[in-house]
Amino acid sequence: MSRTVRNINQVSGKIIRIALRFILYAAIIFAVIKGISVAYRFGHSIFYATSVEASPGRDVSITVGKSTDAKTVAAQLKKKGLIENEWSFRIQAIFFNFKIKSGNYTLNTSQTSKDMLETLDAGPETQPAAATKETDEDTGLNTEESAQSTLPETSGGGTEIIDAGNEGEQN
Repeated sequence: MSRTVRNINQVSGKIIRIALRFILYAAIIFAVIKGISVAYRFGHSIFYATSVEASPGRDVSITVGKSTDAKTVAAQLKKKGLIENEWSFRIQAIFFNFKIKSGNYTLNTSQTSKDMLETLDAGPETQPAAATKETDEDTGLNTEESAQSTLPETSGGGTEIIDAGNEGEQN
């Protein structure tokens, strides 16, 4: 090989190595910038949660079972369109120390995930006056009877009040 060909090969090799280094450095810089962007959006979704829809939103009913964890609830909320990111919901539950209690809930798409966690931590919706059997001073009826008299009747001719311990029994 002539000296000129050898010099051309050396220069070509150096140019290729420089180009490959440039491509490698560009890819690393792109990955770092993309990673920072993703991390920022994820952190923002945890600490500055926004709602899925603007107010007034739409109400969605969910049921949380007795041994349901935050992962399952997050998947259910995502499926029903109440949250956008399951991971941020789960991390919020851990970070802000929320406990998810079983029961029936009505959540709104205009609520933030933190608002939903506060609702799930507070406990299920209570049925008006059906939970206790105190006597109503004005009517002389116990509150369970008062609740029956104020609730709309079903097509079956009576109102069904479901007690958590005796589901399905009609009073």
